[in-house]
Amino acid sequence: MKIHLIIISAIISLGLLSCSNSSKIKIQVSRVDSLYFVAKILENQAASVNIDTITSYKLYIDKTTKFILSNSKLISEDKLLSRNIIKLGNAGRVFKKFNQNYSDLLNDIKFSKTQLKNLKEDLNNGLVKESDFVKYYEDEKKAIEDVKKEVIKLKAKLVYNIQIYYHYKPYFEETVEKILSHTNK
Repeated sequence: MKIHLIIISAIISLGLLSCSNSSKIKIQVSRVDSLYFVAKILENQAASVNIDTITSYKLYIDKTTKFILSNSKLISEDKLLSRNIIKLGNAGRVFKKFNQNYSDLLNDIKFSKTQLKNLKEDLNNGLVKESDFVKYYEDEKKAIEDVKKEVIKLKAKLVYNIQIYYHYKPYFEETVEKILSHTNK
């Protein structure tokens, strides 16, 4: 009778322990899922930028600036033009930097998503100790936060410099027209 009682107690204890572990795993999985959701939102935000449009802005700035500078002898000296070339050139550098960082940013997000998927699978398969989970989770959380800061910073710079581009573009088109009118004489 004592043996049956001990066996029943052991079975109940194991059952309660597995339920406790199961609820911990569910909580950990839900934390990973929520972080994965944040990564997906960041990926969508980064992907919402039309990289081809940004590239075309950069090409326009490069070609127009080069054309104006190579034909500057045909127009009177204009300090405003010099300042505007500098402002538009700065916008062009932001577009160039964005183009360079864009694929790295998407790769970082995809890497974090893969890491989170793997962590979730490992949790579901019972392969992660709680102490390891905390470390892995915090590492991925920091990586996602760093990417989030970068996405916000790049998009803010991008929005500002697109405004600069549209503000100065008519002026540059007018300058190009002046040069072309001198060359057609």
